[in-house]
Parts: sequence; structure tokens; C-alpha cells
Amino acid sequence: AAYPDVRIAAIDYDPGSSAVNQANRLKLLLSTMFE
Repeated sequence: AAYPDVRIAAIDYDPGSSAVNQANRLKLLLSTMFE
């Protein structure tokens, strides 16, 4: 892979997805950044 340390999170911003779900995905991404 060209960028082995890159972390990517798919976050749904469509009307059917809840703000809580979006926040949880961001928190999960941030929690794994420094492992």
C-alpha cells in the first residue's frame, strides 16, 4: 500500500443516518489513530 498508516472512515451523511451514528464513527476513527 502506498500509505499504510492512513485511516479512512466511511461516514453516511444522508438524511436516514442519525447524528449519533455519525458521531460514533468519528469517535471510533479518532480512538484508533494513535494505536
